[in-house]
Amino acid sequence: MTNAQITLQQCEKALQEGKLNSWETRFVQDILQRFGYDKKALRNLSRNQYITLCKIAEKA
Repeated sequence: MTNAQITLQQCEKALQEGKLNSWETRFVQDILQRFGYDKKALRNLSRNQYITLCKIAEKA
């Protein structure tokens, strides 16, 4: 798995555990709907989107 896939997995775990606020919840759900766990699709994340995912993953 790539770093982006692992980070997204951690974000999804935090989402399921209810640790995210409403904005973070929508953000993670949007990324999951648009890209899923597809390695090639996740390459299209912008730098800011990836940094935001990393910050959200730290909550988990």
